[in-house]
Amino acid sequence: MKIAFTSKAPNGAPVAPEYLATLQETVQLCIDLGHHVEEADPQVDGELDVPTFITMAAVNTVVNLGSHPTRGRPAEYGEVENVTFNTGKLGESISSADYVRATQTAHRLSRQMAAFHQRYDLLLTPGLGTLPPPIGWIDMMMDDVHEYWRRVFTFSPFTVWFNLTGQPAMMLPLGQSASGFPIAVQLVAPYGDEAALIRLGSQLEAARPWFSRKPPVAL
Repeated sequence: MKIAFTSKAPNGAPVAPEYLATLQETVQLCIDLGHHVEEADPQVDGELDVPTFITMAAVNTVVNLGSHPTRGRPAEYGEVENVTFNTGKLGESISSADYVRATQTAHRLSRQMAAFHQRYDLLLTPGLGTLPPPIGWIDMMMDDVHEYWRRVFTFSPFTVWFNLTGQPAMMLPLGQSASGFPIAVQLVAPYGDEAALIRLGSQLEAARPWFSRKPPVAL
């Protein structure tokens, strides 16, 4: 396969050294397995990923909260998590034109990635941006909804990219931090090509199995 890799988060978030190291190890493993691998940053409007996702998520949350499952009315504060409720409030302030623009942006990002995959069968990225944060750092009961989403996309800046394009992607725990936590690499295939994703994923698992590795918290 012809495989690209990038360590550049679309929203510009920093990436922890452990994830960068595991990405490089995976690149070398792919080369050792006979694949052609090169660094290539997809030319996409990555700075639009997060605001586009939040716009679409907020409007969908308005719909989801619009009818209480048993009382036939919109959910009230305290009946759902604070972040869910306040994300819905964000959605109420979004115009129909802004929502259409967001869907058009998502489609444009998909076309940009489709063009990228004319040259590459698969893309490798770091799995996450940071090591596991302290319990409670990402909390659905936070009152500041903007801070919640900022933390989410600092921790996980790469997955939102493909939530928008609809491409198949998977996380493989090919690395491990010094403290024993799994470190993942994300594999991304062109739209609809789950088969290519599974072929490389199974090959990497066979070459570097992780089933017997467990972090200290699991022992």
